[in-house]
Formats: sequence, C-alpha cells, structure tokens
Amino acid sequence: MLRVMTGGGTVHATAVCRGAVRRAGSVLCGGPTRSTVVRVFVALWIALSMGAGVIGAQAQEMPGAANDGFFAEELHRPRITTDLRDEVYEYLSMWEDRGYITRPLPYLRPYPLQVIQAALEEVAERAPARHAERAEEFLRQMLGEPQIHLRGEHLSEFSNDGDYFGATGAAVQSAGYLLDNLSIAGRIGLYIIDENEVSDDVYPTTKRGHYDYMRDDSRLGALGREFLITPSVQGMSAIGNESTYFQLGLTRSTYGPFYDSGTILSQNAPHAGHFSFTHRSERFTYQHLMLAITATKDDGFARDRTFDGSSGEGVRPNKFLVLHGLTFHLFDWLDISLHESITYGQRFEPMYLIPTSILMYNQIITGEKDSAFIGFTVNARLPHDLAASTTFYLGDLGFRDLARGDLDTRYKFAWQTGGRWTPMRGMLERVSADYTMVLPYTYTHRRKPQGDDAVYDVGYDDQTVPAVNYQNYTHSGQSLVDMDPNSDRLRVQTRLRPNRFVTLNLHSAFLRHANATPDDAYEDEGGHDVGTSDGSVFDAGYRSEAGNLYDTWRFLSQEVIERIIQVGFDAEITFPVSVEWFTATRGHPGALTFDFGYTFEYGWNRRPRGEGEEVQLSTNDVDRLNRPTPVEGNDGARHYGRFGFSLAY
Repeated sequence: MLRVMTGGGTVHATAVCRGAVRRAGSVLCGGPTRSTVVRVFVALWIALSMGAGVIGAQAQEMPGAANDGFFAEELHRPRITTDLRDEVYEYLSMWEDRGYITRPLPYLRPYPLQVIQAALEEVAERAPARHAERAEEFLRQMLGEPQIHLRGEHLSEFSNDGDYFGATGAAVQSAGYLLDNLSIAGRIGLYIIDENEVSDDVYPTTKRGHYDYMRDDSRLGALGREFLITPSVQGMSAIGNESTYFQLGLTRSTYGPFYDSGTILSQNAPHAGHFSFTHRSERFTYQHLMLAITATKDDGFARDRTFDGSSGEGVRPNKFLVLHGLTFHLFDWLDISLHESITYGQRFEPMYLIPTSILMYNQIITGEKDSAFIGFTVNARLPHDLAASTTFYLGDLGFRDLARGDLDTRYKFAWQTGGRWTPMRGMLERVSADYTMVLPYTYTHRRKPQGDDAVYDVGYDDQTVPAVNYQNYTHSGQSLVDMDPNSDRLRVQTRLRPNRFVTLNLHSAFLRHANATPDDAYEDEGGHDVGTSDGSVFDAGYRSEAGNLYDTWRFLSQEVIERIIQVGFDAEITFPVSVEWFTATRGHPGALTFDFGYTFEYGWNRRPRGEGEEVQLSTNDVDRLNRPTPVEGNDGARHYGRFGFSLAY
C-alpha cells in the first residue's frame, strides 16, 4: 500500500511491503528475483492454460452417455439475454467458429431473443447430436411467453490486502415474447451491498465488478458496519425479426469479436441507456448504436452519485456515445468490418443519427470538436476448428508528419489481435490467445466549454475549462474499455467442461503499463499541478506552449514500467434442485449455481491500487485526485478470490 501526502509543494511517498518500509526511489523490501518468478509463472501458465487443454483434446469421445445422452437430463436454468456473462454467448461464439451457425452473428451485443432463437435453431438442425441437444436445452430455457422467475444470490469478492465486496439480494427476472415480433428480457433486484473495505484492489488488474447499482443515502448500520441498500436494474426490449430489429433498454453492451474484453466496448463497462438498430442481409450487416452515458470531472472520482453543483462532484447527464459499423460478409469464412464512433455531450446532435453518413465528417459540419474514432475489424473462420480476428481502433494520427517521413509523431490507437481453437472434444471446448496494445492518451479528449457549466477549474496555460469532461471515453467515471492508455496485454484462456454441470475457465496474462506523463508536465510557474498527470483516461496530454505530450512516440518507453503476470481459474457448477414445491408451482425444478474463482498476480513496479495523490491547484483551492502510477521497486504478489451462489426457479 502507498500513502502519498502533500504539503508545501513536496510529495512524500511511503510504501509498505511485508513489514518492511521503503522510501520512493529506494527499495528495502526483499522478495524473489524477477527471473525466478518468471520461470515459476511460465511453468504455471503452460501447465494450467495449455496442458489441460492438450490433454482434453487428445481424449477420445466416450461412447454411450457421453455422446448419446450427455445433455439429455433436463436442467431448467432461467436465462435473460441482457446478461452478457451467460454461457449462451460463449456457446454461440464457439458454434459460429465451428460453422454450425452459417449466418454471421452481429458484433453488437446483447442480442435480442429473435437473433438467439434463429441461431440456436440452426445449431439444433445442423450440428451433431451432442451440440444439437445443448442448443435445444437453451431454447427450452429461453423461449415462450414471458414467465416470472425468482432469483436469490450472494457474491463475495476479496483480496489478500483486506479489501472486500459483498452483495446479497433477490431479483425478479423475465424473458420471452410479448408479441410475435416483440421480445423482452430483464431483471430487477434489491441488494444489500457491503463495501466497507472496498477499493480498486478488490479486483485483479483490468477486471471490474459484476453489479450495476447507484450509491445514495439508503444505508443501514448493523453489526458495526454500514450497508448500502440499493436496487439493480437491467432490461431490454426488441422489436423486429432476426434480420432487422430495433433495441432499447438499460444494459451493458459490447462490440466486436473479442466480446469479453475488447478495445471498442467492454462488457465490464457500467450499464447505460442503449438504443440500437441492426439490419442483417446475406452480404452485409449494418448496426447503429447510441449509448446514453454520464460525465464526471477529469479526476473521475465521486462516480455513481448525483451531481453537486457547489463542488462539481458526481455524474452529469447529456453525454452520448454513437457508434455505427458496416460488416461485409465477403466469403463464408471471411468478414471485414468498418466502424466509427463519436463521444460528445452538453447537447443532443441529430446529425450523428444519420445512418448513411460518416460521423467524423458530420462532426466537421456541426463545427464541434468531439472525440472521434474510426477503425476496422477482420474476422476469419479457418480450417481445423481455428478462427482469427483483429481489430484496429484509431483516435488520432500525425498524418502530416508521416507523409514527411517523420515517424516520431502522434499515435492514438488501440489494436487487438488473436486466435481461437474450438475443438469441443472431450472436456476441451476452446483455447484462445490474444494480444492488445493501447497507445498513450488513447481514449482521452477534452475541449474548451461552450455554453454555461456549473463548475470550472483552472486548466492548462491558465485557460478556463469545464470541470466536467463530456468527450473522454468514460461512463460514470469508468473507462468503456478494460485497459489504460500506454498498456499492452498478452492473454491465454482455456475453457473446459468436465461434465454438463461443471464449467472451468483457466486464464493467464502478462500485462505492462506506464505513465506517459512526466511528473512536472502540467506545473504552472508556482510549481503547482494544474492537470491530471496520472497517464489514465482522464489525462489528455494537452500542453499549448510546451507542446502536446501525445505528439511524440511514447509507448512504454518510460524508465518505470509496471509488469504483471496473472494466472487463475473461474469455475461454475450448476445442477437442478429437485424440490417438490418448485416442481409443483413452476412445473420444473430450479437451478442452484455455485460460482468461484481465484487469480494470483505478481507484479514489478506496481501501482499502489486504491490510493491516490491529493494535488492542490494554485488558484481556486480545488483538490484533484490523481490515480496511482507505477512505483519503482514496488514488487510483490496479490491474491484475489471470488465466491458466489444463486438459486433461480
């Protein structure tokens, strides 16, 4: 843990490591050498992520029950399409890679029931018996008129540093067709949240929580602790058919072939107002999305709270992200997609709703300087159960410098590429690997204010800028993607299914991150920091006189680079609960699910998670809280655990 205190313009940092004390810049903590840890983790990486997969792939399919009746026993688990973590999305992706789904699925999720039904029916018709029975089981659990299902659940997440998050509650959920072309899905719950010891350190690096809820004054004190009592809501309605449909709701959304952790929209981002249109034809798919999101000050803190006009803390409305994509299905095995997005606020812009247009061009016409991205995706389904994807997402590039042959210029983009092997033989279902790089200051943006705003801060070069940022790639104070600017990640995952009740995911990753902004980058003449200088999505890299920081190549070129190795697993056990009352009242048994996981991290030059640096601005006495940056010599291990269970019927 690192505590940073300011006073008289001097910053003192003290880090605590296994009972020893060190000062910033010198290391007094002992521990294993980097080479030793690397060797141990490489061995675990190979053994867990790859070894189990190879063993499962070599196993012969068992005769009898394993093939003929493996999915025959009825398991009724109520499902809703808005839950992006539901395994139906994983199976749709795997069946598409194997060629059981011939019509390419849209990149924008969640899918409406119309799309899921059509895809599952195709699998049930085309796939071998084992997969057809699984698809038919999903259909039985999801189709029909909407029925009310009850769900009780608990989740505990914790780390070895003493951080803890707990959620216990009950929910009502439903999914189905109201009319032939009108489907709904949603969940409304009331939860007791224990966040007395919660911080960013309760989750592994790049991970975030599962629950969407608002922090307010509905709190209850008991057992010497304070509990938040809050609702959690998600829902979606869709009108149309599997070819053309319109969706609106409140839900998490994701876009692209890397649906679990992509560079365009991540399923880990908070839920938002979702308005989308999709048209699918034989040769192309067009999708247009508008997310109604919220803005915060450039420190991003005090999120999930109502805006306070006197302090500028909290979230603000009237921020939007508009994204549209056009995917060409060139061959049965190859798709190429073009996509672009605009993040803006403080107004509603109808120009960004025109489907037959270019968002960046419309931005110029409106005279605004909103945050624009453009990119492409290539997805290929290859022989031998292989598939490969790559996504490029560009925010800014120094075209003039590149045309002159100057490569040391502006690069603001994210790139992700990877492959998948989906044998679905024995207990092995899929092995995937991908690499992601996010260049410095990607996803950052800000501009001078237009119109009235409640609170203003001192900005760069003593210009007045709004405290609330409507252009950066954030919602409710959190990034819409998983990785920070100036970072990269290599990830390997293996999905195993030992039997029909147990799913095991083995995961491992190597991550790097550095702060691209020097400590004194935004200091005024008095030596005071007048900008967020933590290298996060809230640090835009703007400097008028000294030159913008993003105008030169700075990708992981810093002296202090955080390096993290992760290895862990996630397991889910689901089985029917044959309770007579359930069967008598619902006509089928309920489903009891246990969910648990563990992640082991070792890092060098780690960021002190959960702490921040209070920086006094020079002119208006407003404190800004910088996010932690890598600290040289701050090496050590962290352990993260998760346990939960739910009963639904």
